[in-house]
Amino acid sequence: MNWQISGNEVWQHGQQLARFPYPIKETKQLGDVLVVLLQLPADVVFPENVFGIELTTGRQWQIESQRYYQQASPETCFVAIAPEAPEGLVSLSTWGEQMVDVDYQTGRIVRVESLR
Repeated sequence: MNWQISGNEVWQHGQQLARFPYPIKETKQLGDVLVVLLQLPADVVFPENVFGIELTTGRQWQIESQRYYQQASPETCFVAIAPEAPEGLVSLSTWGEQMVDVDYQTGRIVRVESLR
């Protein structure tokens, strides 16, 4: 691990790679990509609160707008990164008990599954 988290920032080798509007709650490195989940204040609805940073180039993505809900609400915001996921994907869970598999290279949603 050659990167550091400081509040809402990601640093590598003394240089800022990214700065986000909210603090970083959780990260997961998959190959050269660091997946970042933001900690949202209770009164904020921001369902695209997952980002990726390619550590070798600094290229960034934000998760695509979610297609499985009709209206953004606190239940559509991501709250955790799953410890395991299918090859090439990162699995994320929402307050609304959805498991969302995302291509960790692009931020594209591949699959949505209800956990209810």
